[in-house]
Amino acid sequence: MLSRLYHEKELFDRADRKSNAIAARIANSLGVLGRLWEAEAWAAMAMTLPKADSEADSKLLETTRNSIVGQLRRDTPWQVNQQHPELQLDLTHLPTPSLGNLAESKHLAVPQLTVPSVMPVLLDEAVSRGIEFFGKTRDDLDQPGVPIYAELGCGGGSLDFDLDGWTDLYLLAAGGMPPAADSQPNALFRNLGGRFIAVTNETHTGDRGFGQGVAIGDVNEDGFADLFLLNYGNNCLLVNNGDGTFRNATEQLLPHPDPKWSTSGAIADLDGDGLSDIYIANYCAGYDPITVRCKKEETGEVRSCAPIRFVGEIDTVLKGTPNGTFADVTTKWEVNPSLVGRGLGVVVGALDGDLGLDVYVANDMSDNHYWNQIKGDDFKMNESALSRGLSGDDRSSSQGSMGIASGDFDRDGDIDLYVTNFAKEYNTYYQRISNGAWQDKTVQEGLAEVTLPMVGFGTQAVDFDNDGNLELVVSNGHVDLPSESDSSPYAQPMQIFRRTPTARFELAIDATASPYLKSLHVGRSLWTLDVNRDGQTDLVVTHQTEPVALLLNHTKSTHHWIALSLRGRNCARDAIGAIIELQTADQKWVAMLTSGDGYLCSNERVVRFGLGSINSDFTVTVRWPDGSSQQLYDLAVDTDWLVVQNSEPFRLSIEKR
Repeated sequence: MLSRLYHEKELFDRADRKSNAIAARIANSLGVLGRLWEAEAWAAMAMTLPKADSEADSKLLETTRNSIVGQLRRDTPWQVNQQHPELQLDLTHLPTPSLGNLAESKHLAVPQLTVPSVMPVLLDEAVSRGIEFFGKTRDDLDQPGVPIYAELGCGGGSLDFDLDGWTDLYLLAAGGMPPAADSQPNALFRNLGGRFIAVTNETHTGDRGFGQGVAIGDVNEDGFADLFLLNYGNNCLLVNNGDGTFRNATEQLLPHPDPKWSTSGAIADLDGDGLSDIYIANYCAGYDPITVRCKKEETGEVRSCAPIRFVGEIDTVLKGTPNGTFADVTTKWEVNPSLVGRGLGVVVGALDGDLGLDVYVANDMSDNHYWNQIKGDDFKMNESALSRGLSGDDRSSSQGSMGIASGDFDRDGDIDLYVTNFAKEYNTYYQRISNGAWQDKTVQEGLAEVTLPMVGFGTQAVDFDNDGNLELVVSNGHVDLPSESDSSPYAQPMQIFRRTPTARFELAIDATASPYLKSLHVGRSLWTLDVNRDGQTDLVVTHQTEPVALLLNHTKSTHHWIALSLRGRNCARDAIGAIIELQTADQKWVAMLTSGDGYLCSNERVVRFGLGSINSDFTVTVRWPDGSSQQLYDLAVDTDWLVVQNSEPFRLSIEKR
């Protein structure tokens, strides 16, 4: 309730302190907390503000004021303890706790860097490799007054839909008027030895919904990756037939459509029954974001609306059933937070290191959510981001959160998280400090000040030079052309952060960088793949005002690497949540197989380790989602491996180009 109160007060400030609807909600929250005199003051003040936007808000204000006044007496204390047993506890007999151990965690000895990781060389080779695609949301994105429904851009993902060993690309488009299916068609590009050809028509994958993001995974456990398309309107499930084509199985397999503004999603076995489920992040509720326009009072200029102008939408969870259909279990699994978010980014994995999948959702201008399993006879999920340190910044303030990157950034053997945010809100680096708890370490890691002018969207953790240390890459771009009072430009640079010998991060800047890195962009979604199978991670970036970029990694490096693709037998085939440890005599790497992968996207479903100079004498341990472990020995480096649960690994040998 305190978190709700702080959130509502923050919304009131951002609404220029003129919303009587928000003031009424603040009064109501204070009343529930037993702070009746404060509640009465807020309710009285709300009566002097402009009329509420809806009849329901007006009624809430009236009933709240009457209820509060009816409880007040001359002797009413400032804080009412009745019905608040937590405030009646007398803890004075307990010893004062020692605070010295709160931030302690078990850290492995991290190898010291002698020089920073090198500046990556990323060249945009989209056109030369056959990718010519511009998935824009409108035709006038270079003009002021971009409506909020067109701000988010379009995403995409990586998949090997034909199982030929080369990663293909799926790209989303929009441009129509949601919720109608009148947008430009999405596109599927097949990778033929490092070059792409468009196969949209042949594969029947050109959905024309107002495309936002895509979740990629094996929904029917047949070994072929399927596509779940997140739209503003009806979502779409394209099932891979295994013969190079897809079929639209939306009506056949999904519950009756309930059109919402869906953004990102993840396909993963959330309840551990061996069947894949689908988590759907939803943004603002209803269709007001399509028609409502906001103006600046001083100038009358039409500008982009803030998300808080619209009510948030509860996320949706679909459970896979034995007959192949999906059931809406959002209510049954209690995915109904006390503070509804506006979901933009999703990552699913065993994020806390324990058995069972967790779901982390980046919410725009509302608290982030962390869903974990409640142990018991009936499967349910519990929202615990606030207590885990992941709901907002170090003051527990919500932010305009969008993208998520995950990885063991500090090489201490557990998973850290990085979340991109709006301008004047630094992107947040959450370092895991103990089992199931994270701490905002952004300032300490040198990552705060340089991101304040930026509007961060897509982000990923990538070891560009395979030296064994992850870099952070962020795609930046504002939501609307700036007004004179806005210090943040519309087009912004991509940012790459690398580790330094002091174990902090620094912004990698190089005057000889590639043209893409030296240019400004209105960036949106960002995801990973290895286009040409050379062992170096490449990127795909979508934009608002320019076509998709395919950034090939040409970083010069003599370092070794290894890549692992996992297939479950006693768990879901995708094995989301598997934890992989690579151990040498004096070093250890930890990675996790995740789904969702951040903002509107799906990464190539491969776990990659940069090994530096190590080329032998290491052991790989896979902790599968069902709790079993498997050790792998004598794996050759600079090689892609397929690891099937309880089988010897398969070496994937394909000519590289």
